[in-house]
Amino acid sequence: MASPAARLIEQHRLGFANRTLGLRLPATQIKAGAEVRGRLQKVGILRESGHEHFNGCLVVPVFDAEGHVTEVYGRKITANVNPPWHL
Repeated sequence: MASPAARLIEQHRLGFANRTLGLRLPATQIKAGAEVRGRLQKVGILRESGHEHFNGCLVVPVFDAEGHVTEVYGRKITANVNPPWHL
């Protein structure tokens, strides 16, 4: 049986940005990698530099009635990252 915290994380699809997203994506030199990185930059997940915008944040997706992500909220929870605290 999952803990209450695990159920909450799963139910709300919570995440944590820890600078590893780029390691999980195809390389920029590969067409698929350039495309997915471009899309992530367009929606604000990655910065132009390729760094994660939500680094050090608890990441909370906001869903519409159909279950589509309409926005993403980030709250910095890592002590050694710079403000702003809410993204």
